[in-house]
Amino acid sequence: MSKMKGINKRILAIGVAMTLLATSLCGIGVSASEPQNQSGGMGELQVAVLSEPRIFPQSMISHGPAFNQVVSTDIAMLSESQAILDAAIEEIIRQAPDVLLVPGNLTREGEVASHEHLAGRLNHLRTVLPEINIYVINGSRDINNPNASSFAGGAPISVASATPELFRSIYSGLGYGEASSVYFVPTSGQGGANSYVARPALGFTIIAIDTASGLIESELLGWITEQATAAQNRGDTVIAFMYHSLVPHSSIQSTMFSDTLIDEYEVVGATLAGLGIRYVFTSAMRANNIAQVTVDGNTLTDISTASLTAYPSPIRFANFTRGVNAENRMTETVGISTQLLQSINYIDPRTGQNISDLTEYGSRRVTPEVVVSLILDSGLYDILNEALDEIEATEFVNTRGARHTGLRAFIESALPTEDEYGRPLSNCIGDVFIDGLREVLPTTEAEGMDLGGIGILWYEIPQNRIRVRLLGGLLVTCS
Repeated sequence: MSKMKGINKRILAIGVAMTLLATSLCGIGVSASEPQNQSGGMGELQVAVLSEPRIFPQSMISHGPAFNQVVSTDIAMLSESQAILDAAIEEIIRQAPDVLLVPGNLTREGEVASHEHLAGRLNHLRTVLPEINIYVINGSRDINNPNASSFAGGAPISVASATPELFRSIYSGLGYGEASSVYFVPTSGQGGANSYVARPALGFTIIAIDTASGLIESELLGWITEQATAAQNRGDTVIAFMYHSLVPHSSIQSTMFSDTLIDEYEVVGATLAGLGIRYVFTSAMRANNIAQVTVDGNTLTDISTASLTAYPSPIRFANFTRGVNAENRMTETVGISTQLLQSINYIDPRTGQNISDLTEYGSRRVTPEVVVSLILDSGLYDILNEALDEIEATEFVNTRGARHTGLRAFIESALPTEDEYGRPLSNCIGDVFIDGLREVLPTTEAEGMDLGGIGILWYEIPQNRIRVRLLGGLLVTCS
């Protein structure tokens, strides 16, 4: 398919989606294949996911032209991000899960001050819920980002961005610096350096995978293999989380949103599935969606969560349950649900009141990118894609004897060839367009339609023709 056809498909898909703007966020159940090793034990684990908080604290914001321009072109509600995070933390406190995962793009552009703000709020959460295990991993924006800046003084000023080492220091106690964690130490470079493994509860292993570079290099993949194998030998359920998608959530993702997929995702996904990694939580696609890949009977489920700071501002919850069936074999299920944030402590500029319905408020910032995410969430794109493929394959000969294919053929095949009295009509798009013009154009040159100063346009009824008088006197006729 050509690039232009792909773009046309996206435009048509967005247009249809805008008329059907809705998303299904109901609970989803996933049944996993049975672990063969029972030594990991039985139990439950409730996991919450805050995806892409993109925190940008109020101390770095001044609502001048420069920052307003940034806000207008960013999918995230940056001005509201601090208040949204606070509301999300209150919801997490209310739900009291065992584990909180934050899979990447924690900050606007990797600003150290943004990281420090987020770490402070997560440490507050840990103080209120001492038993919670909080694990973070960086996304593509969070490390060594040259776009890190502050707008506190109005104009953007470059500020420090976190290095991998500083990132681990800032989030000490939030996955890093914990005795129960195992860390990846690359022998060269920094690729994947923030990856680690933790065991939040008996029977569960969590692997945090640093995909800031957009790929999982061979050394990191070897380390993941070692950790997953050790977890399998314990009989653990292995859960990974990372920024990039590991399994495509739609046919559109690998073509139009390829930067949201890990490089060589087919190979990497098959490898991790073969290792017995059963679930991976991701955020780059910004859609609430589930996709799976199965290799040799091992199924890996990629659970994508939409951005916290973009419409509709979801928090995901996954309840894992391990047990024993009647045949004395281990069983495992996971129930996945979504909670939308509603009230946040932020003044709505329209009303002067705190925002009580974040879903409605955020919907007014819907962009084509958000719409595509909603299409993915509902599965609508795949339906549209099939219809568009049928349109592209259409061939038709119109009443002028001209053969066309694709969209033009599809439209012409649907146009009538007779009026209500049985008189013949042309179904050539050009003829229909001209007929439409004849109905709206003035009928004399004196009353002609102005063409923006380059000429005038009118329809001569006796001669049944459309005429254009261009600047300089040139006369053009279209019969």
